[in-house]
Amino acid sequence: YVDTFVLCFDNDQAGLNAMIKATKIILEEGVGVEVLELTKGKDPDEALKEDVEQFRKDIKQSQFVIDYLFKKVWN
Repeated sequence: YVDTFVLCFDNDQAGLNAMIKATKIILEEGVGVEVLELTKGKDPDEALKEDVEQFRKDIKQSQFVIDYLFKKVWN
């Protein structure tokens, strides 16, 4: 069991929709959700292939899902 999931999906509308759907399911189970926003690559696979160290840094910068969603809506 874990206290928090860190979600990482593609950087497009489909990825955002998948993240929202997954978040609803996870929160219903009482588990926290954070979002990893990629700084490189269009998806997690590409980001890892391009720069593993940057991906690790991105993981450390994951943010609470509510903060991520507010940023998406108001930016």
